[in-house]
This record gives sequence, structure tokens and C-alpha cells, in this order.
Amino acid sequence: PAPPPPALPPPPRRPGLTIDVRYRPAVPEVHVGGDWYDAFVHPDGETTVVVGDVTGHDVAAAAHMGHLRGVLRSVAFATDAGPAEALDAAERTAEGLGLQALSTVAVARVGIPGPAGRRAGWGASAGHVPPVVRRADGTAHLLTARPSPMLGVGLGGPRAEHAMSLGPGDTLLLYTDGLVERRARSLRAVLAARPGRGAARGAVGRGRRGDALLAELVPLGSQDDVALVMVHVDGEGTAAGA
Repeated sequence: PAPPPPALPPPPRRPGLTIDVRYRPAVPEVHVGGDWYDAFVHPDGETTVVVGDVTGHDVAAAAHMGHLRGVLRSVAFATDAGPAEALDAAERTAEGLGLQALSTVAVARVGIPGPAGRRAGWGASAGHVPPVVRRADGTAHLLTARPSPMLGVGLGGPRAEHAMSLGPGDTLLLYTDGLVERRARSLRAVLAARPGRGAARGAVGRGRRGDALLAELVPLGSQDDVALVMVHVDGEGTAAGA
């Protein structure tokens, strides 16, 4: 696969986790647009993953993306915040610095192994497509909940945070709407047909990486940016790779 653009570095390597990231710009000549992903490790060993979508696909959107990505990464790491608190702090910081960026964002923080698996907290802003979790048994579910405000609209927090557990063989997928949105079909119809059953249920899981997911769901000539993060919990008998 092609290396990620300089603004979006490869994800960290984590014991027991395989983190796969992909980015495809709407305008190849620009190399980067308004979508982004991020993944970083906290001092306690937990891992935060982020996918965001800033309005626009041009160079200005790329600049706004870079600023907002840096703000969210910095405040989440410096404050050791969970997803909801990190989104609130990032919005306050961006407003204080005068950053004019309107964005949807999904954030998840995956914990270290425990008796009940890995706790994962997550939050998503209004307008962002819901994360998907594929269980080791092959079932896949949309993580739907009441969304929090979109970043940049000035409605403030506190935002809601939701919790789940991930066990060996499970995969968590965060993505932007370019992965599933089709101009001739509604986003709701695509989501109902894809992550809930059929092709994506097999794609978001063991042995299928981000390249396969992009090839299956994103047609050539797509006019939207696409960013995704797949977090696979390794376990006995599972292949390396999400």
C-alpha cells in the first residue's frame, strides 16, 4: 500500500493490538484533504484512535484539518482525557486560538487487557457516521447513540461518552462517510446494507486489512475523502492484521 501523507503518520505498534489506518484523498494531486485519522498511546498504556472530517476537500480544508488534529491530539495526551472530555477541551482550545474549523469527529480510547477484556470508551459528534464493532464470531454492529454537537459550532459540552468491551478477535472500525456514502443512495441505506451484514461483515475482521475494505466499498473516481482506523484485538489463533 502507498505510504500515508506526511501529515498523517503511521499508527503506533501496541502489544496485543493491530492498528491499521488508511487515507484516500478526494483530489489525489493535493495528497491530503479534510479527513484525517490519528492514533497515539497514553502514559498508562491505553490507546486513543481518532477519525475526523473537516468541511471541504481543498488546501484550506487540509490546513484546518492539520490544526484541529494537532489540538485534539495535544489536549487528549496532556490531560489524559477520555473521548468526551478530549472533544470538549479541543473545541475550547480551538475557539480560544481562533481556529475556524467545522468538523465531525469520532474518538475511541482502548484500554489495557483486563478480566473482562479491554474497556473501550467512545464518543462521536453530530453528523459523523457511527463506529462499527465486529465481534470474533463474525457479527457486526453499529455503535449508535445520541450524538454530541459538531466541533466548531460553539454549542459546547459536556459531551456524552459511551463504553463497551473488546475481546480477542474483535475489531473496532472508525471511518469517515466517504467509505460508505454514495451519491445515488442514502447513507442510511448503505450503512444498513454494509456493516450490519453482507460484505463488510467479513471485511471488517480477521485477515482483511484496510486495503480490502477500501477496494470493496469505495469505487474508483470517488469524489470524497476517506479515512479509517481499524483496531483489532489480537488473540490466540488470530492472524496479525485487522
